[in-house]
Amino acid sequence: GGTTRDLEDNGVYLPVIEVGAKYHASARYDDEIIIAARLAKLERVRVRFVYRLTRGQELLTEGFTVHACVRGETGRPMRLPAPLRERLAALL
Repeated sequence: GGTTRDLEDNGVYLPVIEVGAKYHASARYDDEIIIAARLAKLERVRVRFVYRLTRGQELLTEGFTVHACVRGETGRPMRLPAPLRERLAALL
């Protein structure tokens, strides 16, 4: 496994708890946009991803999301499960 569904089937959820974006330029409906995502920070309970949206070489938007690891049945924070933490740590 390793999908979001696998995590949720095991009672582990990663809801977004913070989000931010800075807009540099507008996109149009027919534009081809490249979205690059990168893991920026890995903590015991939280992960932070940063994003860059570009059209060709032009930067359109920079942003981030922070996700907390929570137990599905209670919604209370929990440590990232070791297998998930190891997979994410490999991305840093």
